[in-house]
Amino acid sequence: MSRFDRNFKNGVWQNTIKKHSIRTDHYFKPTNHDEIAEIILRAERENKTVRAVGSGHSFSNVALIHEHNFLILPEKLNKVRKVAQLTLKEKYQEAPFVWVQSGVTVKSLNNELTNLGYSITNMGGINHQTISGAISTGTHGTGVNVPAIHGMIRAIQIVTHGGQKLQVERTKGISKKSLIYNGDFKIIRDDDTFHAMMVSLGAFGIIYAYILRVEHEYWLKERNYILPWAEVKPLLASRELLNKFRGVKLLINPYILTKGKSPNDHTCLISTYEIEYSKPLAKKFGDQFRNFIGSILGNLKIVGVMGYASIKKCSSKHPDKMPRLIETAMRNLQDKGYRDTAHKVLFQGGEYIKERAYDCEVAFDYKDDNYITVIDELIKNAAILKNNNLYHNSPIGIRYVKRSKASIAPEFGREVVYVDTPMVLDSNGEVEIIESCLKLMLEHGGIPHWGKFNKLLIRDEYDTDQIHPGLKKWRNLMRIYNPNGTFTSLFMEEMKIT
Repeated sequence: MSRFDRNFKNGVWQNTIKKHSIRTDHYFKPTNHDEIAEIILRAERENKTVRAVGSGHSFSNVALIHEHNFLILPEKLNKVRKVAQLTLKEKYQEAPFVWVQSGVTVKSLNNELTNLGYSITNMGGINHQTISGAISTGTHGTGVNVPAIHGMIRAIQIVTHGGQKLQVERTKGISKKSLIYNGDFKIIRDDDTFHAMMVSLGAFGIIYAYILRVEHEYWLKERNYILPWAEVKPLLASRELLNKFRGVKLLINPYILTKGKSPNDHTCLISTYEIEYSKPLAKKFGDQFRNFIGSILGNLKIVGVMGYASIKKCSSKHPDKMPRLIETAMRNLQDKGYRDTAHKVLFQGGEYIKERAYDCEVAFDYKDDNYITVIDELIKNAAILKNNNLYHNSPIGIRYVKRSKASIAPEFGREVVYVDTPMVLDSNGEVEIIESCLKLMLEHGGIPHWGKFNKLLIRDEYDTDQIHPGLKKWRNLMRIYNPNGTFTSLFMEEMKIT
């Protein structure tokens, strides 16, 4: 059974964590752009909404529509190939460009790139999302000089209002100037339109394919080690740690254990990523795994099932044990180094648990140290919640992302630090803890991730246009390609961004 079929049963589609679902009388599995155009034209004739849904990884209701409208499942749009050189400007003809259809999963893309001698530039910690779903909601990895996934886009092939087939590029795009069409797709060269469509929330039409600029194959070395939070903070403030590596990721225990290796401080797990452009001639046995036992067990479904059940039970019956559980999990992730081809290192594993998590993730400006203050405030907030017998059951996560020109990406116009506060799905205090963390981070000027928990933004006290500086231009362009609301989701209506 495909991931698409797992999420869609008996006329009802639901996201992976089953928080959001929608019933539809009409769902389609197109095999080409002509079929997509026919679906859109039918939707417009019948005054229906039509949306494409991917793997359902987003925690928000970003993909949902009103009941009894049209859904597109892009599972048959699953091809990857090199871009034909004859369509490209001369300076791009030797570049590692690939044409990727919208239903391709990140996992499948990585396998195809390996066969072509290429590597993905960046990705999130899991790989079951469709490339279009990951891009359209702003999925990212880590590295202050490394773009989010949408940073790989060089052209977008989209079927939009009236069944128009467009290939959207930057004003100084990749296609030869003499080229008006690429196949059936009319080429639109416009920076503003391109930047608006990069992270689109599906609002401009149905994505058919992307042209991505990936990398020639490269390798990464990851190292995971523990330091007290007090020692980490000056390393972050000085940028010493962050400038030394291609990428850095942090996990912080929001609790102090009185009996432990750091009895007076919070434990911080630091993950660093160094790039290697030549394949290691020989790998030590230990280099083949992050942590031998943790790596093997963490990717066994039965272990994930047991772990998920144990955390839920423990958070309900013995919530005071959560600090120790977090500490043990973090210390078990320590290792001496892990080397492999890039996508295998960027993939973090533990999919079963990650598909049963719920969290908010909020971006802060990297240029100042406000995010360090925010982390300290989240730690204080955890202590307040603890007094009400509400405990985090996962560490606070920190990742870094390069600035982007995508109009509504949280990293629009600036390097950012993403702070996330995950909770195991349906565990004790799950929603209360996430809401309190999101509220705190919004008060400190953070911008929420579109695909995570962001329900607070529908309240009158929050002005989405003020939070997202590029939203006004994005909305104006979106209305050109979506004049009748054919591609508008419930999420967009709730967020007042239609």
